[in-house]
Amino acid sequence: MQSWDIIVEKNLSGAANMAIDEVLMNQVRAGKANPVLRFYTWEPACLSLGYFQRASKEIDFAACEKADVDVVRRATGGRAVLHDEELTYSVIVREDNELVPDTITQSYLSISKGLLQGFRHLGIDAALSGEETIRVKDFRSAACFEAPSSYEVVVGDKKIVGSAQVRKEGMLLQHGAIVNRLDVDKLFSLFKVDNPKKLAVMKQFLLGKATSVEEVLGHTLPLDDMIEAFSNGLSDVLQLELRPRGLTEEERTQVENLVTEKYGNEGWTHRK
Repeated sequence: MQSWDIIVEKNLSGAANMAIDEVLMNQVRAGKANPVLRFYTWEPACLSLGYFQRASKEIDFAACEKADVDVVRRATGGRAVLHDEELTYSVIVREDNELVPDTITQSYLSISKGLLQGFRHLGIDAALSGEETIRVKDFRSAACFEAPSSYEVVVGDKKIVGSAQVRKEGMLLQHGAIVNRLDVDKLFSLFKVDNPKKLAVMKQFLLGKATSVEEVLGHTLPLDDMIEAFSNGLSDVLQLELRPRGLTEEERTQVENLVTEKYGNEGWTHRK
């Protein structure tokens, strides 16, 4: 059984959350920290953009500012995610760890099994989707939850977790949004869509592809209950001993620097 750190950070800005993931990835790579399972939330709500996403073409930045929604660009690929009423997780581990499969698809499967177990602890009958062949032209909008991926966690045929993974310099970072409540109107108000009929079709299409804890159970769940369920699910499936800790002073200083130099910088956010 491996010993991993578990870190919980609530109500942080989008720039701070992305900086923490990167700092922890660097710490684990350097052998200064154990592998990490992290849970976090966002304050204010934040629209995170995929690494390759064309922000200027797809995102209405004025609407984001008016709605008090941060915008940040992730280090991982994929499409835009509105982080609002949700729990976000990240898994940070070296690629040469014995628990990490060789391929991205198989590592998705491994982590998704842990998330699936977490939903079972919450009394939600979730399942795993099969492998997908993704064609960008099939997407109708810039929204992440519309896009199919292999081994996503679904309820019925609707995605309830949206995840993204990057492997870089011997490290694996996977993070994802576990949706407590889905506000489709708020999400699409942040995109550049001029045609009302097209907007209505896009909303309906997404509602057919995505779901939330609230839709499944009829109510949202306390974040602490979700953290307990998913930490237990991942530790059970991956056979982990989780040791709680906070960020060190060294890590917090590095996070502050990254927020200033990268994730809080418009040059990074608007670079596509």
